Amino acid sequence: EPAPGLDGAASRIVREQLAALERDFPHCGALPTAALMRPVRLHLAQLERIEHAFAHGADPVRAEHLLPREADAAYMLARRALWYARQKLAQCSR
Repeated sequence: EPAPGLDGAASRIVREQLAALERDFPHCGALPTAALMRPVRLHLAQLERIEHAFAHGADPVRAEHLLPREADAAYMLARRALWYARQKLAQCSR
């Protein structure tokens, strides 16, 4: 699934899903949760840098060709990391 847009929509979706994940599994403990959230935050930061570059006058060729592909990749990796974290956190005992 491609990123919904380089206007901040993609990172907003990831941030909302990250907050929901943290809200859904408070009983799992800080250390395992932080370790599972690290890849999500890494890809989210990359996505935010791409959105910032797009919004603040990136090179036109880069904005047309490179940034959308990079955003799609970062968005996909963030979503995969969220899915993986949800699967692992669902296994922790209450």
